[in-house]
Amino acid sequence: MAQEISRTAELPVKIVVSQKKEIRNIISELLKGCGYPASLEGTAPAGIQLKESCTEEESKNGVYLPGWEDTSVMPGRFSCCVVDYAWPLREKVEAERFLTYSMESDFADLTARGLRETPGGNLTFEIVGVGVIGRVRLCSKPMVSVKTLLASAAGALACGASFAGILDALNRGVGIGNALE
Repeated sequence: MAQEISRTAELPVKIVVSQKKEIRNIISELLKGCGYPASLEGTAPAGIQLKESCTEEESKNGVYLPGWEDTSVMPGRFSCCVVDYAWPLREKVEAERFLTYSMESDFADLTARGLRETPGGNLTFEIVGVGVIGRVRLCSKPMVSVKTLLASAAGALACGASFAGILDALNRGVGIGNALE
């Protein structure tokens, strides 16, 4: 069993906004799996809030994850927008920086590649980023799509969690089984 990591330092991000509850749940679990406490619709010791919406003032220290099927954008100027590389409304979001993900495009910051099922029934894939590659071997079938896991991993990364910590959490199955709860 993996050793629990406890982090007391605050992350630079104060709020994560996504209208998709499953993404908020997975990010919360990934941050906890990386040793950062987070809570849904409340403030955790690390100061992160995961919410469906926010005020323009709150957006200044926030990460915004619009859904790939969203037809409108959240108002405010976010510190980071985590978005599908092909999302057509990307130019309408106000953000200091963008972190993109994709299941197809090599131009995205994070891409899922080599998706396959092992003979034992485990799902494996690589997350390829700028200068980093990490293998994910899920210990059980996820209740959500790999695209949702990739978006959530990108969201946790935008919050300040380490790439290695996120990979470790995914490989331990953190956030996979209870994403829809």
